[in-house]
Amino acid sequence: MPRTHTLLPGFLLAAVVAVSLLAGSTSFAQTVRRAEPVDDQGQSQNNIPTARAVPFDSPVPASAVPADQSSSSTSATAAPAAPPQPPAQPESADQIQLEYANSFYSRGDVQTAAPEYEKYLSTYLDAPLLDRESAFFRLGECYRRIGNVNAARNAYQTLLLDFAIGQFIGPAAYRLGDMAYAEKDYDGALNYYRKASVRLEDPIVALAARFYSARCLEALNLPSEARITYEDIISAEGENPYRDPSRLALAEILSASGRKDEAMVQFEALAKDATQPVVKAEALVKAGLLHIELQQADKGASDLNKALAIPEIGQWKPMAQIGLLRVLYETARYKQLLGQYQSAYDDLPDDTKPEVLILAANSKRQLSDFVGAADLYQQIITRYPSSTFADEANYQRLVSLYNAGDPGLISAIDLYIASKPEPSRRDQVTLLKAEALFKAGNYTAAGPVYASLQNSTLSASFQADALFKLGWCDMQTQHPQDAVTALTTFLQSYPLNDLVPSALAQRAVAYQQTHDLNAALKDFNQLLTDYSKTKERELALQQKALILGEQQDNEGMSATFQQLLREFPHSSAAAQANYWIGYAAYSAKDYKACIPPLETARKLDRAQFFERATVRIILADYYIEDREALAAEVDLYNAGHPKDKVQPDVLRWLGQSYLAAQKYPAADKYYSQLASRPESTPDDLLNLGRAQLGGKQYPDAIASIHKYLAAQTDPVSQSTGYLAIGQAQLESGQLDDSQASADKACSLQPEGLPNAQGRMLSGDIQAARSNFDAAAKIYQSIAVIIDDPQLTPLSLYKAYDCLLKSGNPTEAAKVLNDLQTKYPEYQVPPIKTTPTGLTAQ
Repeated sequence: MPRTHTLLPGFLLAAVVAVSLLAGSTSFAQTVRRAEPVDDQGQSQNNIPTARAVPFDSPVPASAVPADQSSSSTSATAAPAAPPQPPAQPESADQIQLEYANSFYSRGDVQTAAPEYEKYLSTYLDAPLLDRESAFFRLGECYRRIGNVNAARNAYQTLLLDFAIGQFIGPAAYRLGDMAYAEKDYDGALNYYRKASVRLEDPIVALAARFYSARCLEALNLPSEARITYEDIISAEGENPYRDPSRLALAEILSASGRKDEAMVQFEALAKDATQPVVKAEALVKAGLLHIELQQADKGASDLNKALAIPEIGQWKPMAQIGLLRVLYETARYKQLLGQYQSAYDDLPDDTKPEVLILAANSKRQLSDFVGAADLYQQIITRYPSSTFADEANYQRLVSLYNAGDPGLISAIDLYIASKPEPSRRDQVTLLKAEALFKAGNYTAAGPVYASLQNSTLSASFQADALFKLGWCDMQTQHPQDAVTALTTFLQSYPLNDLVPSALAQRAVAYQQTHDLNAALKDFNQLLTDYSKTKERELALQQKALILGEQQDNEGMSATFQQLLREFPHSSAAAQANYWIGYAAYSAKDYKACIPPLETARKLDRAQFFERATVRIILADYYIEDREALAAEVDLYNAGHPKDKVQPDVLRWLGQSYLAAQKYPAADKYYSQLASRPESTPDDLLNLGRAQLGGKQYPDAIASIHKYLAAQTDPVSQSTGYLAIGQAQLESGQLDDSQASADKACSLQPEGLPNAQGRMLSGDIQAARSNFDAAAKIYQSIAVIIDDPQLTPLSLYKAYDCLLKSGNPTEAAKVLNDLQTKYPEYQVPPIKTTPTGLTAQ
């Protein structure tokens, strides 16, 4: 007998199936929802989920379920079927059983329908395939609605195993995809959704299967494959409720993969063409945020303001408001942000408030209000300890305390570390502690903290910096050997680091402190050769020169210091360089060359180099016998030092030179300095007296010569002293004392030049008494007893002069003739007439 469907009309069966599917939709977990496809009435089609978070439920749309063979599509809101009626005429047993089960199913009595389908399927194994296929699917639907997931799964899977073709293959695969998806079996769900997408007859539901297969690919971390699927869905023509959510998902995949510009194209297309206002708002918000990320703050602000103008913005409003605050932050309008954030903060949901606070805190930090920033960070920590911003706030609070110089920073850091933060944060904060100690100059405490950061989670650049500063701390705490170890490790581990020149310089100095001069010189030479443009070059030249000097290589030292001055004419070491250049020239006996750099050294740094440079300049002027320059240097030196510091030979030479040049005050000055010192000799006292005599300081001259005489026992020296003191006595008008001194000198030296000098003094005394005849006789006696090229012609001249003064021109002429005959080169002054007669001028 042919099978008919008299128990339940086909159109009614389709309606019942639709109602049953709608009734079977379940709730799903959501965090931030995406846009959903909607029907023409603006209602969600079968609650197809769009949440980014997984898992979520995605029940089969009603149109995904095929009707019986004879049915046609009807509205999903068709009324439930009437209770089953007895068949109008006898049918086969299998047909009766199937329609009996269908009758309960059509009324929604799935509890009763399920065992009837089980009975049908187990009893009538040879029933028509189409009937068995529909029975398996409806059995699965019954168990699904009852909540027996395993039994439902078994029914769907049996259907797929037993039937290669049929109108229920696609819906069953879709149901299995949903079940696997709900259990986070994304790999299994993907296979079922893919199968459903090619077996479902309704193109909308086929799009749904493809949409959720893309979701599975995302969950399986296969964004490239998901992207391709979304692109296919977007390009599908006709009615397509999945185009907008697919475009949104595609944009986020592109953005996450770094293809920001392509993502922006999708967001902007959605913002322009999306049919749902909420989708348009979401697209505008995300486009705005992406603009901000791409440093296009003005465009970002424009999109966010457009989104806020959409009444249906809903859950995206807080994100848009926060985005506008980000615009202010990214454009450095920190004061404006601080003026606006409080009003936004009050209106936002609690889960978004921490981000607003951190933007405000960061703004205060950017404005150097570190105390205010620390207070806001503390609010985040206190009010929102479980938020994603709490850890960042904790760290930034410590940074703000560091910048504020807060004395409680170290204890705050120790407290934070004691809370056992994740390793990267722990290491960052440990570095902050080291930096704080370093900044405070507590190198003893900072060193071990820097040492603890080796092999940490910090980036290589931070580890390198910590290792370098460890070496620095070792230098500051007078542990140069430890510094050598740390800096050597740094140089070996980070040969391309920007701090390499500084590390070489520091290690070289450490080698100097350990007296390994060759190693230090090697480092300085490497620095000068390989890093010609670094700021450490100046130090390297200076220290290299000093090392060469310490190694007695004065020529190399001088050349290096000269190079330093050429390259760094305003170097802080210029005074030192000039001094040692001058020192090297002095040591090489190049006295003229040594003077200019020594003068420059003391000019640049009087405190350090005045004495050392001036002493050498004095000696250089002495050796080249530059009397005036030497005198100036001695005077300059004496102005700031005790007068017993200048070398006695220098003072003696100055005194002798000025005395010989008849510059008696100058001779007196330098002999006086010498006479008071233990290094002086009796001759120095005699010459001091002569200088004082020449300067008409007669009492001083007499006193000085008396001191000379007191130290003499030799008759010649005594005679010399009496002659000198007699001359001083004569000049001061002490004629009797002068005559006594002259007589004493002659008695000590009865013959020879000293005796003749004593006679000359006696003649001068007589002339001073105006006893010209007596004086002339004494002068003439000198010419008889001695023939001295200087004294004898002078005595004849004085005799000639006195004879003229005594009025005896005839005798005077004879003496003059004798003078000119014996000493023709002697220049006789001209004769002039005086009131008393002729006299020599």
